[in-house]
This record gives sequence, C-alpha cells and structure tokens, in this order.
Amino acid sequence: MAKPFGALALLLLVGCPVSADDLAADFERLCGVFEEALALNDKPGVMAVYVRDNLPYRVESKEVLDAYDAIFLVDPSERYRVFKQAAEANMADSWDCLAFKALVE
Repeated sequence: MAKPFGALALLLLVGCPVSADDLAADFERLCGVFEEALALNDKPGVMAVYVRDNLPYRVESKEVLDAYDAIFLVDPSERYRVFKQAAEANMADSWDCLAFKALVE
C-alpha cells in the first residue's frame, strides 16, 4: 500500500517549476527545523508542534511543504525512504536528515 503513496510524493515534486538550488535550500531548511525539534529532547507532541509551527515560515517552496504533508499518507516505516527519494530526485544530489528520519518514522 505504501508504493502508490510513495509515487504520489514523488510526483508532487518532479517537474515542478522551482529550481533545484531553491529546492535543495528548502530541503536543508526542513532538516534544520527537524534538528531543532529533536534537540528539544521533549515529548513527541511538543516536537511535532515545533515542526508544525516553524516549517511554514522557514521552508519557502510549496512543493516541499506539500511533499511533507503527503508523506503522512505513507506507512511510517517507509516515510523517510520515500521523502529522501523525492528530495534526491528533485535536487539531483544526495539528501540525508537523520532528525527527520527519527521524527517521522
């Protein structure tokens, strides 16, 4: 069941009009928000609220925010892999964010 939703997340980004450099910067900003949330070392709900409150102000591209929203349609064990594939497909570069992985799986 995760595969159709994984494809959906990839389709949200592939071919979007935003430049690869802009997307790369936003994927890094997204990772930064997750690193800050994880550094709070608080309850999962508190960290989730931190992410929810900060992403819209720090990540500029709607495409990255839409892909993040879509990732919750994917099985938790597949979320990081699918999001990573979407990021790398659009950045034409590798992307890793262990804080993101820790908080979305």
